[in-house]
Amino acid sequence: MGKESFSNTTKYEIATSEEKMKRCCAFSLLYGLLYGAEISNEELLLKKTNAENEQLIFKMIDALFKNKALKISKKGARIGINKEICRFSTIVEYKNSIFKCANCESFFMRGVFLMSGTVNDPLKSYRLEFVFSEKNTRDDFAELLLENSIIPK
Repeated sequence: MGKESFSNTTKYEIATSEEKMKRCCAFSLLYGLLYGAEISNEELLLKKTNAENEQLIFKMIDALFKNKALKISKKGARIGINKEICRFSTIVEYKNSIFKCANCESFFMRGVFLMSGTVNDPLKSYRLEFVFSEKNTRDDFAELLLENSIIPK
């Protein structure tokens, strides 16, 4: 097997971390993991995910919704969910109700990075990149980065 990329190694460490978090931060992390995902007809389509991210999503849904939100129908990267999870849409719409403590935005950004981000090894070069298929998703996330003094290109 080839050498793992810096980005994949970083994502693995974040996804498998056993860090304790408040319930509000757990919701923010799940929101970040689902941000930019395609949600339709009570089905969640996970694009470009790995086993660790998938496990983290299942773990978060189970912990936060006590299996009430997850249907046991997984077809590849499609996961059946109920309308309680489908309410996640844009940051602008929900950030004031989801980000309840000083750490919530950080957990949200972790989730977004796990699903949509890449990073180069800072010892070689530095580039942090997020890729979204929808323009409004990208624009909303760029607004959040600006609010945190990170200037997107």
